[in-house]
Amino acid sequence: MQQEKDSSPSLSASPPPRDEKLRGAVMNEARGTIRREWGDGVYERALGRLTDADRDLIDGPLLASSFYPVGTWDRFLDAAFVEASRETGVTREQFYEKLVQLGGGRLLQALYKMFLGIMSPTTVAKLIPGFWMRLYTSGRLELVENEPGRCVFRFTDRDGAFRANVTDHLPPGVTLLLEKNGARQIESRVTLDELSNDGLTVEVTTTYDA
Repeated sequence: MQQEKDSSPSLSASPPPRDEKLRGAVMNEARGTIRREWGDGVYERALGRLTDADRDLIDGPLLASSFYPVGTWDRFLDAAFVEASRETGVTREQFYEKLVQLGGGRLLQALYKMFLGIMSPTTVAKLIPGFWMRLYTSGRLELVENEPGRCVFRFTDRDGAFRANVTDHLPPGVTLLLEKNGARQIESRVTLDELSNDGLTVEVTTTYDA
């Protein structure tokens, strides 16, 4: 039986997250998507919710090949979601789906335009861990199940530095990649989310019509 996402684990027993980093290319695309989709007002109000140090980083140049603190980025996305939801009523799931579909789609087109649409979903699933781990400075993403119509990914790390980023972005990210290669009726969701002294484990299960 699949285990549903635990939204309230015991954090008192877990180690504090490290200052791990995320690739700037992803941040740049998402930042631009927020401004285009929800407007400069939402973007500016989200910046206003941050500390001076966080705001200077987010509103400054984000170089595609450089890495920046994922904690700062997650705080900005949380603020941007609050402002976008206040203005449009978008849910958290809808916010991240749109963020990944629009910003992630542009990034994929730039990196993999010669390959999108010509591979089977099961082949694409095999490539996702390698692609995803180019974006993080730690952790491991594995494809633990892969058959036509179903795949399961497992992310593990020493602590929860990437927890929010993985749980918010990996399900719509898998959906985007499979959709661009022929899969339909895709449902991708977190089915395991555990953080303890042993580290972080997140599983994302995706089903689809091949």
